[in-house]
Amino acid sequence: MKKFLLVVFFIPLLAQSQPSAAKSDSALYADSVKFFSKTIVQQPGNSTAYYKRGSTKFKLKDYTGALTDLDSAIILNAKYEDAYLERGRTKYALNNYDDAIEDYSLVIKLNPNNASAFNNRGLAKQKKDLKGSLADLNQAVLLSPKDPVFYSNRGDTKRIGQDFKGAIVDYNTAITLNPNFLNAWYSRGIVKYDMQDYAGEILDDTKAITIDPSYANAYYNRALARAKLNIYADAVDDCTEYINLQPKDPDGYYERGNNEFNLEDYKTAIDDYTISIKIDKKYTAAYLNRGLAKSNLGDFDGAVKDYDTAIKIDPKFADAYNNRGVIMVQLKDYKHACMDFKKALELGSDQAGDNISKYCNN
Repeated sequence: MKKFLLVVFFIPLLAQSQPSAAKSDSALYADSVKFFSKTIVQQPGNSTAYYKRGSTKFKLKDYTGALTDLDSAIILNAKYEDAYLERGRTKYALNNYDDAIEDYSLVIKLNPNNASAFNNRGLAKQKKDLKGSLADLNQAVLLSPKDPVFYSNRGDTKRIGQDFKGAIVDYNTAITLNPNFLNAWYSRGIVKYDMQDYAGEILDDTKAITIDPSYANAYYNRALARAKLNIYADAVDDCTEYINLQPKDPDGYYERGNNEFNLEDYKTAIDDYTISIKIDKKYTAAYLNRGLAKSNLGDFDGAVKDYDTAIKIDPKFADAYNNRGVIMVQLKDYKHACMDFKKALELGSDQAGDNISKYCNN
């Protein structure tokens, strides 16, 4: 499972008081909310104070509170471009894409030269209107041709639409405009992976890590690319870095287990698959691969239990039926093996047909 970046919005800047070095961002934002709240009490008709408090609440991920404040700002000032822009971003964060598009459209109606509104509307349209998304991002680039963010976002739309070459061109432009633009390096790596240029993805992920050594997803995706090139030991190291940064994500342990499996370190792989399952009890792929690792160690009963569990979670899991059938063959239970192979074939398994020919037509 590839890890993707969050979208990059363009947002209005907030005027903030000088931060105290000892305070965290969240503490600073909380102080800002208090400050703007006092201003609102003293000046209830101050649309800017509502806008700034709403924007700060957004940073605190209080999206409902942000919407309430931004609504108030717009009621007080129906032509408040920045408030519409920020409200659209908030609605996007709440997965309310259609309403976000409406807000960005209002900004564009107020100011047809607002490149940020075209950019943000293009991002909102990525979910179900790629043609419209591309048109909006084209306009953002036209209005602000030296902004790397707009090229990177347009590259994302092209990638989603399978225009990999076009996406690469946009990411290249973004990198030329800003050689330290993390999003562009990382996203270009994803496209290279899609184009089966795994060495290219490794180089781009490595650059992203150089820019930000704490960027977890770059380690994860680099591990996937290294695994494609059979560089399993380095992939294990990348997964370990990812796990250190994201210890609650079952994917990190699962992928590390896969690379340990490929190194024939089945016991360690089982440990990692087990951690994945503890984090996500319905992680069927982890059950499947743990079962395979157990079977390679001769623990056929343990393998069958894992396949049974995977099938219970997902009764249409073809590979689990096929693998369980293989264990049944090893246990010389050909009747149940053939039942599993036939079920696997019915569900679309690529291997089940050969297994039926080999074990079930005698």
